[in-house]
Amino acid sequence: MTSSLTRDLEAITAWGRNNLVQFNASKTQYCTLTNKKRLCARSVSMDGRVLPKSHSFRLVGVQITEDLIWHENISSIAVAAGKKLGYLFRAKKYFSPHDLLTLLGTLSHRRAVGDLALFYRYTNGLCSSDLSSMMPPRDVPARQTRLTLATGRYDRSFVPRVSRLWNNLQEEAFLSSINLRQFKNRTNKISLG
Repeated sequence: MTSSLTRDLEAITAWGRNNLVQFNASKTQYCTLTNKKRLCARSVSMDGRVLPKSHSFRLVGVQITEDLIWHENISSIAVAAGKKLGYLFRAKKYFSPHDLLTLLGTLSHRRAVGDLALFYRYTNGLCSSDLSSMMPPRDVPARQTRLTLATGRYDRSFVPRVSRLWNNLQEEAFLSSINLRQFKNRTNKISLG
């Protein structure tokens, strides 16, 4: 297995040279993901350098260990959350609950504004093709009857939930020109109750 991994790394390095991409072998390490207790010690090399073995690595903010136990990751998240909670606790004496609610708004309001902003991007063609492919196509019914859901199973999923918010938005939230920032500012000032 080690030799095939080394061959793959050499192929990646060769591809990089052909495409003007240079991989830094001195910053590269490897981690074997397994729950085996005993592993045979073989070396993996890239670009003629033996890569050091790492017991864990960080990928997209997640600490991954070789035995796939999340203790390190959860501990680091708990420490960061504890620090932020401490900051908030110390700042609490400077703000009344009413001030905090006025300053930050409710969590449900902030989520609704974020959902509406995403829906605005979709309806105005400001989103990626990946996102637009996930949205169901617009349905233009032949008759003017209102469809109802037979069950409440999907009632709280993104499209039905945000469609209700979207349809209840006041006219002042919409602009004649497409501007996401102004839409978010106007929507944030409107009660979305």
